[in-house]
Amino acid sequence: MKYLILVLVAFAMFGLGYIRMAPDNIALWHVDPQTVKRGPKPNQFLMRDGDGDADSPVFEMAAGDLSQAFHDYALSQPRVVRLSGPPEQLWMTFIQRSKWFGFPDYISVRIVPVDAGRSALIVYSRARYGGSDLGVNQARINGWVEGLRRLEAANPAAAQ
Repeated sequence: MKYLILVLVAFAMFGLGYIRMAPDNIALWHVDPQTVKRGPKPNQFLMRDGDGDADSPVFEMAAGDLSQAFHDYALSQPRVVRLSGPPEQLWMTFIQRSKWFGFPDYISVRIVPVDAGRSALIVYSRARYGGSDLGVNQARINGWVEGLRRLEAANPAAAQ
């Protein structure tokens, strides 16, 4: 029994180590949310007009300003790093890991200019592991959009 427990603990530690240390393939995870095809699992959330889970919000900010604001806001969140794409490209992918086990979620964002002073946000957030995310990706993106709305309201000069 003692050896079985040791084997199970070792297996669990190896599994958690793999989850935290598995390489992040940029070609696989840095996808364009404007054109991506959703997978069959419910562990994802797509914010895109037409065929997404929610329509893209439009901000009273130029594309470059919104991209920089999203970049800065995302990196201010716990356990978030940028995987690829600088804000100047208007297309970025971030990784946010869960607090206890370090499960990665990938958040790809594209900023699309609507006109000179307005831009739309297209976001695809998905879990790497598991079949369900229990609504985590949707809650994250809705929360980030709310946070960006607060920044937009606090800084109307960015809208010009």
